[in-house]
Amino acid sequence: MNRDKLIQEFLSKNSLGGQLLVPVKNDASFRRYFRIKEKGLLVMDAPSELGESIESFVNIDSILLELGLSAPKIYAADHNHGFLLLEDFGYTTFKYLLLQRSMGKTYRMGDGLYKKAISVILHIKSKWSSNIELGENLSRYSIRELLQEARLFIDWYLVKHKQIQVSAKDIDEFESIISNLFKIISPTFDTLVLRDYHVENLFFLKGRGGGFKNIGLIDFQDALIGSATYDLVSLVEDVRWPIDRVPYKNTNLRDDLFDFFVSHGKLDEEQVNKEACFFSVQRNLKILGIFCRLKYRDGKESYIDYLKNAKKILTTHLNNPLMEDLSKWIRKFDSEIVQEG
Repeated sequence: MNRDKLIQEFLSKNSLGGQLLVPVKNDASFRRYFRIKEKGLLVMDAPSELGESIESFVNIDSILLELGLSAPKIYAADHNHGFLLLEDFGYTTFKYLLLQRSMGKTYRMGDGLYKKAISVILHIKSKWSSNIELGENLSRYSIRELLQEARLFIDWYLVKHKQIQVSAKDIDEFESIISNLFKIISPTFDTLVLRDYHVENLFFLKGRGGGFKNIGLIDFQDALIGSATYDLVSLVEDVRWPIDRVPYKNTNLRDDLFDFFVSHGKLDEEQVNKEACFFSVQRNLKILGIFCRLKYRDGKESYIDYLKNAKKILTTHLNNPLMEDLSKWIRKFDSEIVQEG
């Protein structure tokens, strides 16, 4: 039976048979979303045969609600077929609001949305130690996980996209360099990391009572236990919406947001900067690989347009003395990424 028919059966079981479904723009996964017009509802279609699952989404959703945050309410679930009936947060993503403000050439709240998003990260971190049992079944963002992600850079960007051969010895050296960096930096893994934390996955919700309730969260099914700095980097160094597009009265919004994160979280600035450098490099190597995979494996060509932004971020961080060995390794294969600062 095809999935469209299965969706209709799922809806009929929940007294929503015959409703008009409007496709919502897909993300980089194989999940599909449909809006049920004028009902305030979304249908998530997560086919298990394509490696998708609703289990993790349901688990993380319950954790976020327990922490007092606004994750979508789940009204119905079909675990056998991979369907969820969800609360629809609407259209007011942070990206939409930022786009409206940039078109209006106004500085009003140029940094406000980002600070609200950072406050959510810090809220989760502050609550985690007293709610640690919520994450007892979650994996840690281990070096093994980080290496698997970074390998996408070799397999899909260098080998598939650039047509460069990389020897087993070179791969071992690459992984050794990243492992050594991880040991040197020794990231603080003491919170829930949502991982895809950026302006397309954040909503401004009205009528929620203010504070954290006004920030709607989605696309968190891959969450792990790790460092809050990872989500900070995901937000502030987003290749889809570079922060220099945000109208701002001062010259460096990124630095101001890092200062906000450090001061409001009462964190060690040097440690945050080290972690930010490491996670940004690891994350953008992964992004180069994933976006190439989306093109060559999945036929999603548009993601290639973001490679330039990812390379720009990498170039900045690879000039950090901390990254000297990794910078030399990457320069052997793609000197475009490693440029003099």
